[in-house]
Amino acid sequence: MRRSRAVTTLLIAGTALTLAGCGEDTEQVKIYGTSEACSAEMTAADCAAAEAEAREAHIATAPRFDSLAACEEDFGADGCQPVPQQQASSGGSFFMPAFAGFMLGRMMGGGGGFHGRPVYVDRNGYMYSGADRFGQTRRENVFRNGRPTNWAGSANVARSTVSNPVKPAGTVSPARRSGGFGSTGARGYSFGG
Repeated sequence: MRRSRAVTTLLIAGTALTLAGCGEDTEQVKIYGTSEACSAEMTAADCAAAEAEAREAHIATAPRFDSLAACEEDFGADGCQPVPQQQASSGGSFFMPAFAGFMLGRMMGGGGGFHGRPVYVDRNGYMYSGADRFGQTRRENVFRNGRPTNWAGSANVARSTVSNPVKPAGTVSPARRSGGFGSTGARGYSFGG
């Protein structure tokens, strides 16, 4: 039984933005801030499993920054969190973007079913999963006091974004070149690859 809940539906600017190259197949995915927002449309068990899968991938694959300032430069105030101690490989303090929610889509090939991927929102409101940007929203609709809110949305993404396995984050880089999240430039972080 699905319960009716007050869920903020985000108007994600550029929802029609497609992460696909020319001719690549796309899939419409759902994006949620919490499993509670998800359970308004799907079973609570599926939502909880997808959120748990996305949070696990978040810890393993989120880009790493060598300072809070470097992370906040890309993800804004309250948009970063410390890397859990067991994940910090070289003993220092490292930071990663805050978990803003999860993208829920069907894996294309091998098993089917819905799977969760972490979603991040940068300081300008652009939404990402992995290095792929798929829309823009107001950050205050997604975060409140550094935590995801009950929001929901959808986007068209390349099937490869949903079906490719999430790769672990690489090492932290102190480089400070121009470029945005997912571009070839670095801002004191690295992304798995």
